[in-house]
Amino acid sequence: MHKLIILLILTILLASMTITTNIIITKGLRINLYATRTIDGDPSDWVGIPPSTDNNYTYSNGEWIWRDAVNDVQDVPNVDITGADITEIRVTSNSTHLFLLIKFSNLTSLGQSGEPGIFITIDIDHTTGSGNNDFAYASETYVASSGDANWERQIVICLSVSTVADGVLIHGDGVTVSNGGSPLDILDTQYNDVSSVNSVFAASSVYNTVEAAIAWSDLGIDPSVYFANGNYLRIEVITTGMDSNGLVIEYLGPTGSDPTVSDAVDAMSLLTTPQEVSDNNVDYYADILFTNDPTPAPENGVLIALVFIITIIIVIIKLLYKT
Repeated sequence: MHKLIILLILTILLASMTITTNIIITKGLRINLYATRTIDGDPSDWVGIPPSTDNNYTYSNGEWIWRDAVNDVQDVPNVDITGADITEIRVTSNSTHLFLLIKFSNLTSLGQSGEPGIFITIDIDHTTGSGNNDFAYASETYVASSGDANWERQIVICLSVSTVADGVLIHGDGVTVSNGGSPLDILDTQYNDVSSVNSVFAASSVYNTVEAAIAWSDLGIDPSVYFANGNYLRIEVITTGMDSNGLVIEYLGPTGSDPTVSDAVDAMSLLTTPQEVSDNNVDYYADILFTNDPTPAPENGVLIALVFIITIIIVIIKLLYKT
């Protein structure tokens, strides 16, 4: 009888182990004080596993990862189409910088007219209709028509000007690229370039990538305050062709005579780019969650509980042998 009671207790303890360890942790990007990326165009220090399906995202190893469909582009003449065809977007961060990785289908060259421009809008205040609604530099493309993704900052990375070369580190300088400034612009709602030397990018035609480290201060964000209550960044992304002066290459549509058609080559979207921008709006946006919280305490609690339960099991087994 004693053995039956002890076996019953043992069964309950084993079951409790299964229940105790079944803890779901909300996914998101933690502000990792020690996270860093070498900004050189080499993506080997990005270690997250991308989604298994196109036009989908996941969180993996501290990275937000979007996998984009290949060849879902708008065929704009005089543009390196494969070079502007996004295949992946990754985001991570630390307390000073937002890190970005954009991968392309085949970035054939750098520093030449027709190479892509990357436009990333960031909705910071999450107030419908607040901020600007256009992708910059006369791209004739706009964010969500609902007004729910209007932006307070827009990052523009231009790969078509002569200062861009493989692995060369490009710093922000507070002067827009079309006015002879750096090909890294961070625009406020007045279209001023507020980028500083603390924000940088590098591109690689070897790896078909662009890596960037954008200073939180250039985005007007103090992450210790902004993300304290589980806040998030709402982003939209397009690419266009750009010329050697840092201007968007005009697309006149299938007829070759319509200046109002969106100039976007690719867009982060669930649809193909021609479908998404048929009304000149990109209605798809992504909300990227960040948190300042440390890894949840229950994980440590689970370890303590496991040690306690295993100890009890050992004692019970010894009692079984004695009886």
